[in-house]
Amino acid sequence: MNYKIKLKRIFTRPFHPVFLILFLILSVVLNLALSYFNNIVIHSPLFLDSIFTAVSAVFFGPLAGMAVGLLTNIFMEFQYGMTGLYWPFALCNMATGLILGVMSRKGLFENAYHVVSAILAVSLANALLGALVAYLLFQGDSGVQIDKIVYAFINLGQSLFTAGFWARIPANLIDKMFTVYLAFLMKKAVFSE
Repeated sequence: MNYKIKLKRIFTRPFHPVFLILFLILSVVLNLALSYFNNIVIHSPLFLDSIFTAVSAVFFGPLAGMAVGLLTNIFMEFQYGMTGLYWPFALCNMATGLILGVMSRKGLFENAYHVVSAILAVSLANALLGALVAYLLFQGDSGVQIDKIVYAFINLGQSLFTAGFWARIPANLIDKMFTVYLAFLMKKAVFSE
C-alpha cells in the first residue's frame, strides 16, 4: 500500500483523539521552531509562526487551527522569556486557523483561486488584528522586526495605527503566501487521488 493511501485513510476516517492531540502538539512545536528560526536566527520581518496552524486547520477544522494558534503564542512567551509581547498576538494566529478551517470545511480550499482568496483574507485579517494589538497594547512598539517598517511609515507622516496596518500588509502577504500555499500543498498531497 502506498503512503498516499495510508495518509488519506488516517485523515478521512474518524481519527483517534490521541492522534489529534499528538498532531496538534507537533504543530505547536513546529510553529515554535519556525518562529525561533525567524526571530533569533534570520531576523526577518516575516512571522513564520502559523504554518502548522494552517495545516491543522485545513486537516482538522477551525477549532483545531485556533487551538494551535493560541497554544503557539502562549508557548512563545516561555520561549522568549515571558516578555508579554507574544500572547496578545494569538488573535492573529487564531484568525489564520479560523479562516482556513472554515474555508476548508466549506470546500473553498480546493484550487488556485481559493488559495489566492485565502492568502488575501488571512493577510488582511492578520494585518488588521496585528495593527490593533500593537496599537492598543504596545503603543505601536511590539518588539519585533516589523516595528522598523512601522517607524518608516510614521516618518512618512502616517498615524501610528495606519503605519502599523500598512507595514503589516506586505509582510503578511509574503508570510501568509508561504503559510497558505504549504497548507494547500500538504492537503493536496494527502487527499489527491
